[in-house]
Order: sequence, then C-alpha cells, then structure tokens
Amino acid sequence: METYCLINAGAMPRWSILTTHRDELVWMNLKGQTTPFADGRVMGHISGNGFENARKSIPEGLAKLEQDYAYRFLLDPYSNQGWIAPDGKFYGCKYWTHDDIAYALLMKSPLALEYGGWVRVHDDSFRRPEIAEITKRQESVLVKLGFEPWEFTPRTKYEIDRSSPPPRYAVTAPDDLVLPGDFDEEMDAADVGLTHLVERMREHDILAALLDKDHELIDDVGPGTWDWMIQWDGLSIGGEETVDDLLRAEGLHLSRTSFDTIEVSSWPYPGLHSSSSAEERMIEREIGDHARLAPAA
Repeated sequence: METYCLINAGAMPRWSILTTHRDELVWMNLKGQTTPFADGRVMGHISGNGFENARKSIPEGLAKLEQDYAYRFLLDPYSNQGWIAPDGKFYGCKYWTHDDIAYALLMKSPLALEYGGWVRVHDDSFRRPEIAEITKRQESVLVKLGFEPWEFTPRTKYEIDRSSPPPRYAVTAPDDLVLPGDFDEEMDAADVGLTHLVERMREHDILAALLDKDHELIDDVGPGTWDWMIQWDGLSIGGEETVDDLLRAEGLHLSRTSFDTIEVSSWPYPGLHSSSSAEERMIEREIGDHARLAPAA
C-alpha cells in the first residue's frame, strides 16, 4: 500500500510520494521530479497499491481542486498539442504534460482516453484511437491544426496569435475560476495556509458537513496554547501545531479538550482519527447530523 500526497510547491500540484533522494527527504512526483520536503505543501492524500488504484479514491472536493489548478497551469488553448475529445473539443497543453492534463483535468489515465476514442496530438504527429475511428469533429480539428488526418506526415508550422481570442474548438478555463492562492497581496500568508488546511479537512464527510456551516478562520489566536482556530457558534477546533506541520502530516487526530473545544494534531496514519466518541458527539451536536469518525488506530 503506497500513500500519494498532492503537493503544492508554488505552481501545478503534483501527486508525489515521500522518499529520500541523495540522502535528503523529498517529495518525488510520478515523473521522478523532486521537491525538497520543506518546500512542499500537502493538499490531500490517497492510498492504494499503485497510483492507478489509489486515484480511484480521490475525494470529490480534492478532485475539483486539482481540476481548477489544471485549468490554470496545464490547459493552453493556444497550444499546437494536446487531446481532442470525440466531440471535437480540444484540450491544449504544453510539451510533456499530456499525461498530467489527462489525470488532473480529465480525471482519466492516458490509456483510458486513447481507448475511449480521444486523439493524442503532438507538435509533429498524432495518435489515432486504437479501437475507435476518428470522428468527423476530430477530423475537422486536426485539419485546423494543420494535419492531414489520414496521413502520418508532419504538419506545417502551426502557431496561433496569442493576442487574438483562442480558437472556438479549444477548451478554455472557466471565467469564474478562483484558486486558494488567488488572494489579495495584503492578506496574511497564514490565512492562506489555514484555508488549505480546511480543504484537507473537507476530505472527511463529518468535517465537510461541519465546514459547510458558517464559521470563522482565526490564523493567530494570540497568547495561549493554540496557534490557530476555526470557530462556530458552539464549537471551536484548533491546535498548537503550525498549519504547515499539519498539512505535511500523514493523518489528523481530533481530541476533546473541553465541553466546546477540539484540538487537532498530527497523526502518523492516513485519515482522520479521534480519541473517543466525545468528538463525534460534539460535531453531531453542532451540525445536527449523524456521521462516523474513523476509529483510532
């Protein structure tokens, strides 16, 4: 069983494993590229026997977040390479990112796309579906991209004027796309980190329901035990570990500290854990719903 973490190091988050490289602790993505441990922010994690099996368990909220990042950092409607869907929609991408956009934006493996009838386009060639014929709409886009769709011959130089609107066949990012990092320069970076922690906590149904209720993020509690806090009318959740440390932790542990407070700490096992049923009852009381916490390991 392998644990894969979605690591944000400042641009497109990558699914990575925690390992050592040249005697240093690093995050290594699926292409073998490494990021120093301290430079990677954990946005979520999945586990399984190999990435193909693990990715089947990606929580819906985390999958949506990864797609939003892919729209921003991987999709390029002006590109001369990418994927053409059977309906003729062109998902342009940069060099060496076909597999990335397949997993992150289209939520399928490259092989699944090809067997599903998608055309993989490179700057000088394209790959036809192995078990499906090229559709008329795919053929039309290939012609617009400078190919003769029934001949495996290099096309003439193909470029799009980036000062003009993107081609009508090209998929573009949603107009209302907003990423967690899209914040006002005056906003404190700690608040952004706390937002990332909230997104990680949303992976768990019981906390997702709680976080759907109105709450306040407090990234600096002031003098006292806790470093940060999430506050509702009748419940406060916080911790003395820094947000960065919690984002890098394998799992999270909840522990009741009083009748209306729960403390979050790092846990060495994937998932959400609790000390007793007290934490569950407190959350149920606040959301008026019934859900179960994973038992402590």
